[in-house]
Amino acid sequence: MREIKMQVFFYDSIDYSTGKMVTSREAFNNNYIYFDKEGVLKPTDDCTIIRVCTGEQDKDKKDIYSGDIIAVFHDQVIDGVILKEERGYKLYTVIYYKGMFCTSEDDDFPIGLWIHEKGADCQIMGNIFEDKELIK
Repeated sequence: MREIKMQVFFYDSIDYSTGKMVTSREAFNNNYIYFDKEGVLKPTDDCTIIRVCTGEQDKDKKDIYSGDIIAVFHDQVIDGVILKEERGYKLYTVIYYKGMFCTSEDDDFPIGLWIHEKGADCQIMGNIFEDKELIK
């Protein structure tokens, strides 16, 4: 069975920058998280944020977590010619929705399909807790 990686953040009355990486086992053993009656993963207090690893990585081989803000790059195509130097991108927030990791823009399209089947390049730009200026 695969161990699920998580990031747990604690509010220090200023921001959520006090965080650490833990496994799901550590998070349960330290009482950072629990499952409610409906089976939804919850933090144990109002000051804790849980970010779950999607199992995917960006183009720099960094693990992608729920709450990450990712840039998905696309090639510019003019008259059928792909111009790699004219690449554009769009920012998305990674969320857990209906049992899968998706983007906030396209809830029915799993992030893994973008990376593996469509060959999309993506890069982590930040996350919704520490980089609010990236959110429009």
